[in-house]
Amino acid sequence: METTILSALVFCNDARALRVLNGPLEARRISRHVAASAAIALENLAGCKFDLLIVDLDGLEKDWLGGFHKVNGCCNDITVIAIAKDAEVLVSLEKKAARFLLQKPLAAASTGRTIDAACNTILAGRQPAFRCTVNLSVRAVLLDKGKERNLPKAILRNISQTGASLESSFALPIGETISLHFCFPGSGLPFQATGKVIWSDSQGHCGIQFQQISADRFNTLCNWLASKAAEAGVLPAEHAAVPAINSYSRFGF
Repeated sequence: METTILSALVFCNDARALRVLNGPLEARRISRHVAASAAIALENLAGCKFDLLIVDLDGLEKDWLGGFHKVNGCCNDITVIAIAKDAEVLVSLEKKAARFLLQKPLAAASTGRTIDAACNTILAGRQPAFRCTVNLSVRAVLLDKGKERNLPKAILRNISQTGASLESSFALPIGETISLHFCFPGSGLPFQATGKVIWSDSQGHCGIQFQQISADRFNTLCNWLASKAAEAGVLPAEHAAVPAINSYSRFGF
């Protein structure tokens, strides 16, 4: 008998949305608790530990943002998928509370990809990330108060699902924000991500922890890393194709 790997609290009272969500949640063998109100959601959070919170913002009380933050504040580092009909509502949450976003009416394909994305992010955080050594010229941009500054002679030294190591002729302070751009060797597929500098030395070496990365770019990164891991014998060949991972998220590096 298959065992449940992850658990989710579904904070939603929209019957149609629940039907669309049910398919991919069932496919991923995610155990589910459905809460139709903030009070029930908070009660569930007090009694259980969840990996994933799926919240339908349209179903919240008039002060939907306050209600969401009240529930979200109890979640600590739980991965969040926010659902709403209004695109502006989702944009307002993109860099504040929600890691993954779905606009209503929910489509089965995009809902499945997003749930896959969230689950893969959770599972990736539970195991050491494979780090691939490279020697690749890249475009690295320092983002400072709305201004952009290209880092001179930027070289990508290694990369994983969670971050990257760079070398340039400019020493970076810890905490700076970097936008990284390059094309994967072999495929030529583009990559772009934004991250924070979490270590740096006076020689121009630094480590970046990814903070923002799109679904397509992260999916491409995961597939490329998996193929490199398989080539190196780190993972079995059947693990080389990593399912899509989605939208804005924070990772440990």
